[in-house]
Amino acid sequence: MNMKNDNSDRTNLIHCTTFESLKNILRFRQFYPSFCLEECSFLHPKPMNFAFAVVCFADLLDIELKGHMSIFHSDSYIKMDKNWAIRNGVSPVTYYSDKCTIANIFRSITDYTVNSNPNEIVETKKLFNSVSLLLGYLKQYRGKYYNKKTKTFSELTQFYTEREWRYLPFPKNGEAYYITEEEFLDEDFRKDKEEELRKAELTLSFTWNDILNIGVPFEKKDLILDELSNNFGLSVEEVENKVQLIN
Repeated sequence: MNMKNDNSDRTNLIHCTTFESLKNILRFRQFYPSFCLEECSFLHPKPMNFAFAVVCFADLLDIELKGHMSIFHSDSYIKMDKNWAIRNGVSPVTYYSDKCTIANIFRSITDYTVNSNPNEIVETKKLFNSVSLLLGYLKQYRGKYYNKKTKTFSELTQFYTEREWRYLPFPKNGEAYYITEEEFLDEDFRKDKEEELRKAELTLSFTWNDILNIGVPFEKKDLILDELSNNFGLSVEEVENKVQLIN
């Protein structure tokens, strides 16, 4: 019996973005962490919003991609090899609902950390950094995300369906790269912090072979083929096989 092997039942790691951002990713062959503002409802009764520096990927079936791009207002994407992601420390996040055990555990850990003995500065800082990094790998099952274009939080969205993977930069001293909501909303401050990450080379690099394919709007075909050919030193014919046009 012949079996159809079209990989349609396999998920892939996909970074959805704008065409201009995609060009920068491909030009420098790096993903740059940017701050993502999120609601942190597990800190109830005193919830707070803060933003971690991350690179995000969605673990999707091909048939789920269009819907995901629509929700997050993306017009382009880059699909990456999972083995590359694992080698580079990209990891799935842990989803939680507000009343689940893991939310209660992290609420207790956070409370303990905030109220730690201020005289034990070195140990307290290590604990705070570790807890902060752990929080960067937590995400609500259902919640709201901040839209930078409209400068508002979205309607209630089910995040679990994107099966997110994240890269969080991990500096030598173990500090967590996050900022408060007030700092995030200060665009100059946010961009300065993101530039610090670039200068410190806390980025996520890749090669041509790590890319599975690239999706761009149909009218951007010639632009992306020239971009890829120039950036990777390949012929247009060589790069065309990895380009998927989006109508």
